[in-house]
Amino acid sequence: MVVETSANTFSYINGLLKRTLPNSDLGDIADRFLVGVDGGVCYNLFPTNFPRPHFNLNNPFCSLSDLRKISDYCNGTIGYINYAGEHAAKHKFGLIYVRGNGLIDITKHALFIFPSGIGDIVISSTERFDAFLEMVRSGREELGRKLAQVTILAREIR
Repeated sequence: MVVETSANTFSYINGLLKRTLPNSDLGDIADRFLVGVDGGVCYNLFPTNFPRPHFNLNNPFCSLSDLRKISDYCNGTIGYINYAGEHAAKHKFGLIYVRGNGLIDITKHALFIFPSGIGDIVISSTERFDAFLEMVRSGREELGRKLAQVTILAREIR
């Protein structure tokens, strides 16, 4: 039985997260979950402590080796985001763009790398919320592995 609710609100979904995460195997990554101010929920692909590399291709000291590192980082990041999007799609979720405190469906807007996640802008039932958590749970190991690879590549640019 699916219990539908029109309570796709911050309060409703945030309450579900606060009740569910501490007692689950996802509690250690609770800081990666974001509830939109207008509802919806996402799992942030990049944690707040992700080392965001800064590079200047106009730097006269930019070597071919530097360019390879930048290319590897960009390709790794694209691969990570693509994998996350494919994983989300298998579970009937998608890539989400985080703008301030709101969640935006990226099919309607450009995806910026760092404020991105996987989830949905509408969570209309507890079953849909549970499916979201299961999506994160089932992809956690591979998402973590790919993020670790991208993190190493980002640090090499610094």
